[in-house]
Amino acid sequence: MKTTKSTYCPGFVRFASAVAIACGTLAPASAALVLDPASGLELAFTPDLNEDAQVNGSQTISGSLFGFGYADMVPTISLNGYISLGSAPPLMDPMRLGESGGDRIAPLWFDFGVGATTKVIEHTGSGYYGITWQALTVPGQTDLVTFQAIIFSGAASIAGQSFLAGDIVFSYGDLSFYEFVPEVVIGLEDIAGSQAGLPTSDFPGTDLQGWHSHDVTGDIPVGADEFVRFRPDGSGNYGITLETIPEPSTSLLMAAGLACLWRRRR
Repeated sequence: MKTTKSTYCPGFVRFASAVAIACGTLAPASAALVLDPASGLELAFTPDLNEDAQVNGSQTISGSLFGFGYADMVPTISLNGYISLGSAPPLMDPMRLGESGGDRIAPLWFDFGVGATTKVIEHTGSGYYGITWQALTVPGQTDLVTFQAIIFSGAASIAGQSFLAGDIVFSYGDLSFYEFVPEVVIGLEDIAGSQAGLPTSDFPGTDLQGWHSHDVTGDIPVGADEFVRFRPDGSGNYGITLETIPEPSTSLLMAAGLACLWRRRR
């Protein structure tokens, strides 16, 4: 009986955790990322040392950007950390948001390099489309950079959070590399010149929208277990908030623990 009890409880916990992850109530295994990179499809790309290497998504997506709709668009993913929606030209060096001439979703726009373990991972699910850039390299540094962007076309629940159609989410892994790069650009822009960036972005005294530099603007205002949510405000722009990726569901784990305790006392 004791052997049965001791093997049953851990199995129950593993089962409860698996069900919770499948249902979107537990945070994914990868720390500080909304979507687990292991859950997606790796896209093949050819590194290009002279230009901004890009790869097309395998799915078409529909939605809106700054109030303008797009339908059945094949997204283009740049290894420099942004997604183009049809009209954005390839650009290597970060520029001003709203002035680089396209519809661009940029969770972390920088002149990244490609290493042996670099991957571009596509995520598709009911109501959302996501891209994870995994293990990009930074010239002159040993840090590998992983981050993701998620575009919501409908209501969805992921990692214990509820999202709405039109939401755009940026989620980050280790940002320690950021202290050693001259600049990154983070935000949204469209071909008409609209732009939305993070709080505390922009170079002081200039019009460098979305621009971040550790030496000038300080740390990127995204904590280790936070993500950025851009939510349409109904007037063609976005409300921008920092949201928390919850710890594993305490209610489910408590239920598992109580079940174990109940079995032990029987």
